[in-house]
Amino acid sequence: MGKQEEIISMAFSKTNEKFLITLTNEPDQTVTIWLWDKAKIYTYSPFSNNTSNVLGTHVSFSNENDRTVLITGPSTYKFFRI
Repeated sequence: MGKQEEIISMAFSKTNEKFLITLTNEPDQTVTIWLWDKAKIYTYSPFSNNTSNVLGTHVSFSNENDRTVLITGPSTYKFFRI
């Protein structure tokens, strides 16, 4: 059986609720943004770092801008623009 991905965090965009963001488990963490009402992927990106101690555990959208995403975790605090 192949490797199974598990969603460890998810959030809806706050201003228009069009987007859903998900973060999968390690070691190959992936951030995916969905157009949830159409059940289609808008964009996705691997979230990996060169050090094993930097991992994402939570994803969220900015309260003011649905194009800004925050990924946090132990020793991790990263903003991304989509």
